[in-house]
Amino acid sequence: MAARSENLLTSVDAARILGLSPDMVRVLARKGRLLAAVASVRGVRMFRKPDVEALAAERAGHRAHHHIVQFYENTAFLDGAVAGFLAEGLKLGGPVLVFATRERREAVLELLTSRRHDFERTRTSGTLTVLDARDTMHRFMVDGTPDRKRFRRRLGQLIEQRRAGRTRLRVYGEMVDVLCRDGFVKGGRSAPTQTGATR
Repeated sequence: MAARSENLLTSVDAARILGLSPDMVRVLARKGRLLAAVASVRGVRMFRKPDVEALAAERAGHRAHHHIVQFYENTAFLDGAVAGFLAEGLKLGGPVLVFATRERREAVLELLTSRRHDFERTRTSGTLTVLDARDTMHRFMVDGTPDRKRFRRRLGQLIEQRRAGRTRLRVYGEMVDVLCRDGFVKGGRSAPTQTGATR
């Protein structure tokens, strides 16, 4: 049985932050608006504090976003980091969106399979969406440069559809990495660099 953590909240704790009754918090959990944490204490459903705070911010008209950039020296390290990031999101039952090159997709999905994740089932259910980074990127490029309006229109709609009213959406994007490796920067080309990003 897991020990209680300051990052885990009961329905009563979550209710105080959200300004709701504990019963309403349980209703939100049943509807998928608030994901229950993997850990539980004495059979009581527990919620992650960041998830509760994100929902509270959303209810107040603000959305909480967390952006992580992962630098790496070899692709094996990146594959493992991405697989772990996605696996945690899938365990929580939230939607996961991936923009990756064919090589990265194959490596990461193979790692998820080796960890007994049924990614085919999650893809069929819509929990996991995997798209090609280059194909997606070309949809919002204008004259070799990313176009802000196209990006917001094309990817914004996709993200909102996958989010579907749920509190958390995990996104792994390799498009910045592809742009850097291909040598594109605004207004011209630069020497390729190698970076990876998770969000």
